[in-house]
Amino acid sequence: MKPVGGFRHLAAQFKEGDDFEIVTRQGSSGTLVLAIHGGGIEPGTAEIAARVAGRKHALYLFKGIRPQGNAALHLTSTRFDEPRALALVAAASTILSIHGCRGKASFAMVGGRDEGARERLKGALAGAGIRVEAAARGAMAGQHPTNICNRGCPKKGIQLELSRGLRDRLLGPMDDDGSTDIELERFCTTIREAIS
Repeated sequence: MKPVGGFRHLAAQFKEGDDFEIVTRQGSSGTLVLAIHGGGIEPGTAEIAARVAGRKHALYLFKGIRPQGNAALHLTSTRFDEPRALALVAAASTILSIHGCRGKASFAMVGGRDEGARERLKGALAGAGIRVEAAARGAMAGQHPTNICNRGCPKKGIQLELSRGLRDRLLGPMDDDGSTDIELERFCTTIREAIS
């Protein structure tokens, strides 16, 4: 069962280090990349967020690490009020929140209240050969003022939803020589350049 309250309610039921882990890193760019449903909650989102952030952007990851039942750790974007996340959000001028959505097909949906950045990212992804679908209304659209991506100083951010098919494609097996997948690096570079 998903927690109905915010982080305080979640922390009363689950233990950091046993059920979930939080990773934070400062950056020098004023941009923050988040994955608040990483680990077993929305697999692949934390790995992609870390790659997008690189060494320049600040990073926040909330990862479910339970052997099973990680969906119970899913705090919605509008209720996500973990203190370390809020501190990083308050200091950021640009916020990108990366999420996972259902779908065997390979596609991305771009939402959030930052219209200019949203359109730049849509164009960049489409130009890189990624199918971009309109963000559905409601939670997928990332329009609510209390959505974690919209709680920074400018009160607007970007929410990027990646289908399960796209995440599986990007995070598939390593190349034969053990190097990371070229497509994943190209994808993350495209996002990084679009939000910079």
